[in-house]
Amino acid sequence: MTQGSPRPVCMLTHSYYEEDARVRREAESLARAGRPVDVFALRRPGEQRQETVDGVHVIRLPVQRHQGAGIRTYLVEYMDFLARSMVAATRAHRHRRYALLQVHTLPDFLIFAGLPLRLAGRVPLVLDLHEAMPEFFCSRFGASPRSLTHRVLLAQERVSIAMASSVLTVNDTLLDRLVALGVPRDKVTVIPNT
Repeated sequence: MTQGSPRPVCMLTHSYYEEDARVRREAESLARAGRPVDVFALRRPGEQRQETVDGVHVIRLPVQRHQGAGIRTYLVEYMDFLARSMVAATRAHRHRRYALLQVHTLPDFLIFAGLPLRLAGRVPLVLDLHEAMPEFFCSRFGASPRSLTHRVLLAQERVSIAMASSVLTVNDTLLDRLVALGVPRDKVTVIPNT
């Protein structure tokens, strides 16, 4: 990075980069505007560890999605990606000096991968909530909104939002839901999936 050039943005996504249109649109928009972007994503067997895709530096971590798996498998997968992305982003930050770290959900608690950057370099953390994790998991696994699972997921959502410097979400319905949960309106920005 040369003096006067814009500092890079780091994005974390528990998805395959090429398949996540929202992540790609946001990353490519930043790259077109002249901002370097590093995206840490999932990697399938045989995929390159790193490559540049439409101006975006994609770093694939050796974690795969287990679509349709049970809740324990999801939790192990999420924790594996959380740990690997935290280490990878922290190491990269030493050389790249990120301007901000943006986390695309699910899971919400992936925001904690940015904790070392926030503590060491005062890097702002942006939480991009693609959907409501508590409702998604209750729907997916058939849990009641009064269940312990739902309460735990609401608590992790609140803590994740509190950890973030700002929050993005995809529509006014999710914005209204967050405000009803007590999130300050001025902390949330809606960027529709268009």
